[in-house]
Amino acid sequence: MALSDPDDLYESYILNILDIDHVKKAEIFLFNNNNQLILVASGRNTGQEPFIQKEIKTNSYLLKSTRESNLRRIKRPIVSSVFAIPLQDTDSIIGFLYIHLNKILIPAKDYLNNFYFTGIQLSAKLKEVRLDDEIKELKHKLQSLSVINTESQRRITSLSKELFAITAISTKINQSVHFDQSLQKSMAVIRKVFRESRMLIYTLNLGTGKHELSASDCAESELNPLLLKNIEKTYLTEVISLSRPIMKDLTSEYQEKGEKHELAKHFKTLIAVPLKSKEATMGAVFLLNRTHLPYDQDSMRLLSGMANIMGMAIENKHLYRQNLQKKNEASFLFQSIIKFNEKLDLKETLKSVAQKGAEFTGKKCSVYLFSETGAPLIKSTYVTRSGENMIESSLFEKIIPQKLKEIYRFFIPKDRSVLITNVNRSRRITMEIRHYCRELEIHSLVAIVLRVRKKKLGLLLFIRSKDELPFDKDDLSFGEALASAASLAIENARAYTASLEMSDFLEQKITEKSTQIQQLQEKQKNRVENRKDIVFRVNNKNRYVFVNKAMELLTGLSKEELCHQDFPADLVVAEEDRGQVNYYFRKIVRKELPLARGIEYRQLNRKGEDHIISLTIYPETDESGTILGVEGVGIDISEKKRLETELKKARELALLGEFSSAVAHQIRNPLGNILMGTKLLEKALIQESRSSLPAMQKNDCNNSDKLVLGSIFTNLSEGIQNLNRVVTELLEYTKTLKLSFCLQRIDIILEETLEIFRDDIKNNQIEVEKNYDHELPLIHIDALLVGQVFRNVIHNSIQAMSDGGILKVCCGYSRQIKGYLNIQISDNGQGINPSEIDKIFRPFFTTKDSGTGLGLSLAYRIVEAHQGCIWASNNADKGSTIHILLPLNQTVNLRKQQI
Repeated sequence: MALSDPDDLYESYILNILDIDHVKKAEIFLFNNNNQLILVASGRNTGQEPFIQKEIKTNSYLLKSTRESNLRRIKRPIVSSVFAIPLQDTDSIIGFLYIHLNKILIPAKDYLNNFYFTGIQLSAKLKEVRLDDEIKELKHKLQSLSVINTESQRRITSLSKELFAITAISTKINQSVHFDQSLQKSMAVIRKVFRESRMLIYTLNLGTGKHELSASDCAESELNPLLLKNIEKTYLTEVISLSRPIMKDLTSEYQEKGEKHELAKHFKTLIAVPLKSKEATMGAVFLLNRTHLPYDQDSMRLLSGMANIMGMAIENKHLYRQNLQKKNEASFLFQSIIKFNEKLDLKETLKSVAQKGAEFTGKKCSVYLFSETGAPLIKSTYVTRSGENMIESSLFEKIIPQKLKEIYRFFIPKDRSVLITNVNRSRRITMEIRHYCRELEIHSLVAIVLRVRKKKLGLLLFIRSKDELPFDKDDLSFGEALASAASLAIENARAYTASLEMSDFLEQKITEKSTQIQQLQEKQKNRVENRKDIVFRVNNKNRYVFVNKAMELLTGLSKEELCHQDFPADLVVAEEDRGQVNYYFRKIVRKELPLARGIEYRQLNRKGEDHIISLTIYPETDESGTILGVEGVGIDISEKKRLETELKKARELALLGEFSSAVAHQIRNPLGNILMGTKLLEKALIQESRSSLPAMQKNDCNNSDKLVLGSIFTNLSEGIQNLNRVVTELLEYTKTLKLSFCLQRIDIILEETLEIFRDDIKNNQIEVEKNYDHELPLIHIDALLVGQVFRNVIHNSIQAMSDGGILKVCCGYSRQIKGYLNIQISDNGQGINPSEIDKIFRPFFTTKDSGTGLGLSLAYRIVEAHQGCIWASNNADKGSTIHILLPLNQTVNLRKQQI
């Protein structure tokens, strides 16, 4: 099938598919350049047999469309079998073929193969069509390149002419340092190349930031101010904003608008080219022609090249002027400030400003300084006396003559400085002011209003006669700098008297405030340095953006580690508390909570020293109110929690102690009486037995009864003693522990404890295995209480091995926690029930018939008082082990502590 048109290809394949049995509809989807799946063809069988008709639609143009289109209508879904067959290119999927059946069925293998092979054939044809399109496109590009090559060769031949013109205009510009002269020479070169043209050149005024008319060769009859204003508003704005050349047929343009414009009466064609220098637009060149001249691309390119040369020259002139102007202004201002600071008398200040102005502007210049002060007018000018040039200043009590006063009244309301190069031709002044200027022989002037902020202080007026060079923009710039210095000098002189009166008061207040500020800064500094609260900020991505020093010390991590982009903020929170902390974080970020206070969690530490933190969090926002993250302030309440726990235990033990003392008092007194009576009865029974020994030998029955009675009394005495021991242990457990620390060796205390149980070990046939590290240092402990711990643990181990066994006693450095000693006491008895292993250190918990359950509980209290820990574990083979950790460096060395 040789089909080059895509729509014909789609239609052909869909017709073949619709001829297959049970096929109701077929659709072809392809990916466009934006990777969007587009429906390019669809077909369906309509009607009933034998009048089935095929409806086919193709939309291949949608693949190249830039806007989204959807030709499919949304319909209620109908349940049917649909097969999606991918259309594949060499290494990618270019689309899908969807085949809808008219009923639900499970097709045979051959039936599905037909669909699959149809998809393969359609993919191959699509690839062939695309390759044909690419070949056509490449041929078209080859033809375009050939045309471009021909055009380039033609343009190369005209480069010599352009190069000559651009070189000529560049030479003319560089020959003249004066800006206006360089513009006139540039216009002469352009007129030579583009004949019968009238020109306007607009340049950028760096002071105002606007483009102004700098040069023109048009007569006033051709371009009046109204026409110039229209050109500036319409065409100058367009060429500056577009920053590219424009060409207008004025006749046709105004005819289309239905207007009769004065500009179209004189000129037929308007061409405007921007004056560019790098990325800046320095102005524009306008060519106005009386006839319709054909301007081709070469002409426009030549004119643009000339304009670019002029633009760079204009920028260089601006830079030169700016440097020179800044240098002069800086020197003037420096000298003026020195002059002003000599005296702060107002009249002397005004006189010095006028003299400096006359000195800078030259010999043929007069300077008038009008001010709203006691010296309303000062005039400074150069005079020659005895062959020497000097500046003479005159102070007037009022503004005279009246003509000069009218000139002052005209310029003082102005908001901007005024430069008039020729009074007779200027349209910026009225006819009356022009007349006054002629009478005062003023040909050129610069008027600058003196102001500080929005307050007007006077007027600075520079004037020159007809025989002198007119003022230019550089003079205006200098005058503005002089006016700024004069304004500040006048204001300073006015404020000088008031400042003297306030100086002592302000100095006193400044001293007081400085002392207060210094005290506050010192207090704030101490508060920040001594603050132990953690402060941090977390962004919306759960990453730290700031942590203070307390946070670093508490976590054991540096600021760089915490603020790393791969470090989650909740990683320092214990796993069981993360859910709670993250819950409040989300609430704050979602603006569901303005503040969360008193969040308690366990903060992890690299050294294993966990801390309990009470946290307050609140949102961190930017200027627009957008939440950037969360700020948090946390207080370490670990010590508070520990003290609360110890206080609770102490109260419980105090109550238990009071109860135990009362019980002991109520039990021991009767026990004492019972024990004393038992002893007397036992003694009497023994004496009676000895006195009646011959009779007893005769009567075996009576003798047997008396022996039984004696054993009963003996058991009764032992029971009373056991009961008294229980009461004693109860009192020992509930009384307050008083620790007396001293330097001791753990292995010696263990040896002394084993010596105490030597007989019990021997009687129970127990073998003792010892493993001591004899290089262990001395540690600060209470030897008696630690010995009590070892006695209680070893006693339980011996009782667990009533039929013999092995008792292992080991001591050495802890491998898991540095800075601790590890003591292990093991037996191979019955072991501990796993369900009871967490209960054996609780008070009164015991598995023995005669035990009190206080031995291991007391051992736990003693170890905890030494800032250690104790726990139990079952051995892998048989028996159990008690582990005891004691710190090497006690924080309570050589002092007594009550717990």
